[in-house]
Amino acid sequence: MAVLSIIAIFLVSEKMLDISFKVEFTIFAAGCIFPTTFSASNAFSRREKAVADLAKLKANVISLFHHFIFFDIGGKSEAALEAKNLFEPLVDHIEMYCRNAKSTQVCTIVDARDGERGANSAAHYIYDDFVVIAEALQKAGTKHFGHSGAKAVENTNRSWNYIHDAIAALEGLRSVRTTSTPLGLRIFCHFLLHSSCLLLAPFWVHFCKSEVIAPNKSFASLNDDLGVDTSADGSYGCVSAYLVGLFFTFIVLTLYRVVSDLEDPFDGRGDDDVDWAIWREELDALGQSGEDGPRLRSEGGIFMPPPLKSA
Repeated sequence: MAVLSIIAIFLVSEKMLDISFKVEFTIFAAGCIFPTTFSASNAFSRREKAVADLAKLKANVISLFHHFIFFDIGGKSEAALEAKNLFEPLVDHIEMYCRNAKSTQVCTIVDARDGERGANSAAHYIYDDFVVIAEALQKAGTKHFGHSGAKAVENTNRSWNYIHDAIAALEGLRSVRTTSTPLGLRIFCHFLLHSSCLLLAPFWVHFCKSEVIAPNKSFASLNDDLGVDTSADGSYGCVSAYLVGLFFTFIVLTLYRVVSDLEDPFDGRGDDDVDWAIWREELDALGQSGEDGPRLRSEGGIFMPPPLKSA
């Protein structure tokens, strides 16, 4: 785009088409910068909400798994060992859902039955995982947590709260993942910023009439060798026109690139995107924290809390 801006300034210079105008620049500055900064602010707000929901989802998944560890009256973490295989696909499906293309994020009954977009979406698999974990939690109430019958449901209310909060965070994440900055605003910014870099060339050229930069005498011999007629009236642009034009192009296109990068923080391609390796570190090591954490993370296994001593 910088090269096109230079070419545009050259074409409308005094020795070429000789087109220039001088108007109040504020209208151009406001018209180009305001919608771009508004888009950036909107995209940044959506990004922060998505990152916060992703963190909340992770926190509730870890807390839910710890429930299988610390409420096991056997003290051998058997409930956690049985449940860990259920949490691993949940983590995989969350990452798949966030990183897959938006065109695969639609999951309806019709799509799922027909094997089209719904079959490629990880969204419904996440809910499958939550239901399976909830079922395992209910069974663990009688098998590992020392409850019986209806008491198993009553005494695991806190764990249902973890599932509720995790699903609420997932839906908040989906509301950001499946939407975007208004399409009309994005199209407007795209065409406005790219066209303004070219259409403002006559405005940059008018600076040449008031430029006071004296030519360097050391270039005189070079001009003669190249056959440049420096005595004729007019010029092919000037330092001010090219410098200001390039600077303006740099500003508006940098802002546009920022907006584009903020739009999707989940693909993991940019330095500012979600680092999925870091996000998964603790989730891939569920049950491997505590006093013996370093050994468990290197050798494998599940943390076993010491047996409680009666008072």
